[in-house]
Amino acid sequence: MSSAKNNIWPAYVDMMTVLLMVYVLISAILGVIIAQVKETEYQEKQRNAEIITESKEKELYNVNSTQNSIKNSNKILNE
Repeated sequence: MSSAKNNIWPAYVDMMTVLLMVYVLISAILGVIIAQVKETEYQEKQRNAEIITESKEKELYNVNSTQNSIKNSNKILNE
């Protein structure tokens, strides 16, 4: 009986080692997945910011050209 009790520890240690390796593997896989999701979100936000910047630049150009045309028409009317 006593020899059977002493032989359980190596199996227990092996089982715990396997569980630890599985935990580390799952943690690594989830870490990679989360990093990819965050990178995708960052790229999407960056694209949205670029689109907004481009539209604001076009809007500013239109406002400036409108103001210039008004100034030119006022100069012509004042002459």
